[in-house]
Amino acid sequence: MADMEKFLKDIQASTKDMRDSLAAHDALNNQFASQMAELDRQLKELNEPSRRVAEFVQQLHIDTSALQRWSEEISIPVQHLSDEVLQVSESIRQFNSQINELISPALTEVFESFKQLPRRTQSAVALMAERGWFFDLEMPVPSIGELERIFQSENPEEAEHALVEYFRERTAYIYEELGKAYPHRKKALGAAFGAHSRGEYILAIPVLLAQADGICKELINAELFRKRDGRPQTATFVDALEAETFMTAVLSPLARNLPISASSKERGQKFIGLNRHQVMHGEAVEYDTEMNSFRAISLLNYVGLALKAALED
Repeated sequence: MADMEKFLKDIQASTKDMRDSLAAHDALNNQFASQMAELDRQLKELNEPSRRVAEFVQQLHIDTSALQRWSEEISIPVQHLSDEVLQVSESIRQFNSQINELISPALTEVFESFKQLPRRTQSAVALMAERGWFFDLEMPVPSIGELERIFQSENPEEAEHALVEYFRERTAYIYEELGKAYPHRKKALGAAFGAHSRGEYILAIPVLLAQADGICKELINAELFRKRDGRPQTATFVDALEAETFMTAVLSPLARNLPISASSKERGQKFIGLNRHQVMHGEAVEYDTEMNSFRAISLLNYVGLALKAALED
């Protein structure tokens, strides 16, 4: 570290010397330019006999000779300065080369990891959405792969319990951010989150789902739970996004037919998940669990904040 500090101080000192010498050189150039301008003015106004013209030219010769001497005097330090600058440049080049040899392999690995991130993210968020959970943009990147691994294990319930605890910690923040983003919805949001905090999930969940639907319509003019030609209306928005990006991967569930919006035919008789149609039309009467309420919060957060972020990106 001491060698590096000395190296940087040497560079700074050499740079200062260079600036001082160049400033002196500029001053001489300015002086010469001023004299030449004065010569031009005087030549235009000459009405004197030839003797005075000759004397003036002779004087000009003297001034020009002085300038020549000054130029020769300054050329020595400038040449010396150029040699120092070349030495500093070579030192910097060698230093950069050493640094690149150290970090290039690590950077290559990191870049390759980021290239794979959209694909891994899309797989993980799809597994989450199939179980009624929706991605939060604040989730740490390493947790994406971990969630995918657990959902594909023999105990996917572990991932669901982890998500309950995650959204429990995030609920207050989500409520605050949604209130800032949609102040005109604060009354409904306050009622929904208030009911959730009191454990009145049977009241909270319908309002949370309704607000998610309303915000989706507000943002992209598409109904969250409706289909068009067998696909979600929101699929049109996802299809228009740039391919192979992290945000496109995050929003990919909006292009999928999911249990939350499944029709009676798609659900089948053994369906037991959270479904918007069953809740809003009174077909389900036992949906009021803490886990389902957190699922609904995750959906509202996903639409209200992640979808909004994609539009602003």
